[in-house]
Amino acid sequence: MIDFDKFNPNVLFTFEEYKAFIEDVKLLKFKHSLATSGRKFGEAERLNKLLIIDLPSLYRSKLPTYLLARCPICGGRVTEPIDTFSLSGIGWWISESRGFGWLGRARKHVTDVFRPLGGERFPEPSYKAECAHVRAVCYGVNLNGMIPDDIKPASRVIIGSEKPGVLAPFMEQAGSFAVIHTLPVGRLDDIKWQPRYTAYFITYCNANEHAYLKSLTPRDPYDRLEFFWPYELMDYDLETWIRAGKLFWLGPEAEEYPLQNKPVSGFPYANMDGLVGRWAAHRAKGAYLLPDIDAVQLDNPGHLSWNRVKAQEEKALRDRAFKRLVR
Repeated sequence: MIDFDKFNPNVLFTFEEYKAFIEDVKLLKFKHSLATSGRKFGEAERLNKLLIIDLPSLYRSKLPTYLLARCPICGGRVTEPIDTFSLSGIGWWISESRGFGWLGRARKHVTDVFRPLGGERFPEPSYKAECAHVRAVCYGVNLNGMIPDDIKPASRVIIGSEKPGVLAPFMEQAGSFAVIHTLPVGRLDDIKWQPRYTAYFITYCNANEHAYLKSLTPRDPYDRLEFFWPYELMDYDLETWIRAGKLFWLGPEAEEYPLQNKPVSGFPYANMDGLVGRWAAHRAKGAYLLPDIDAVQLDNPGHLSWNRVKAQEEKALRDRAFKRLVR
């Protein structure tokens, strides 16, 4: 049996300890697969519970907590523990961005481990806000042109759009604001941690508690099977929203991350490029485009939805031209 007691909760990972944790989780998932294929359902259920309920709490307690935004309405802080060590951590493959923060809403059922969009969730988001104006926290990952062949192959990491954008129907409402902030993410195969990928976070604020759901109508982010993030409603021309006084970013760490909106020429994310849509990281070709089907159907390569996105994926990958990291 894997001894997870060696990982002290509430003590931040070292990079070496983090790597050991990832290896143990990989072994645990392999044992789960063996138990399932061997029809040892009692053992499989026990391992599943460990993977989706027990381990995330330990893992999350050992991650650094980051400031993601300050509310443009009142200045309240928005924070969350984020895995910036690599894209192989369990927090990257048990959820995808739906507005509930990086880790997403807490799971109710152990079967959620293999169904990122399936199963019910507790309503509380994973981020913490000091005010009542925060409506959603969304994220994406820019691979910076690198093929992410450091990611453990058992994980599906849904990165969404590499290029950051804002939800236009939300931003168009009166009193709506957004804050963008980025965090560097490392690679698991580096000897010493160093920044490789870029995770970005978009925090949406409005005093109207119905503003977020209104912007998604008739979609419902609480729907466990039919909701998919509406990338077609995203506006990637961020400077337009900065000039309108509705989009902000966090300033330098040395100045305690002040909220900034001017000058437009100082916007640090103006030149971020990348894939647009619902993408997942791929160890061989960089990324692959996901159709709007749920997690169970995603594992069926014969599903007709895969054919509908194939041509779009091939063109986007040619234009993006991912390359392997040269050391």
